[in-house]
Amino acid sequence: MAHSRRIAKVKDCITYIETCGWTMKYYNRPWYCFQSNGRAKTWTGNKEITFTLTELRHALNNGW
Repeated sequence: MAHSRRIAKVKDCITYIETCGWTMKYYNRPWYCFQSNGRAKTWTGNKEITFTLTELRHALNNGW
């Protein structure tokens, strides 16, 4: 019998991204926008990044 995983809460996902050097800037359905706290950048050099809810949960569950 397979067990399903617990669905991560949005606040837990946001907290995780914030521990990676980003600050929650705003939510504009369906995007959660984060801004760099300083040195954090995307691989393309951006200091702002957006996630959908699915992407936030994936980052928390699988690492980012």
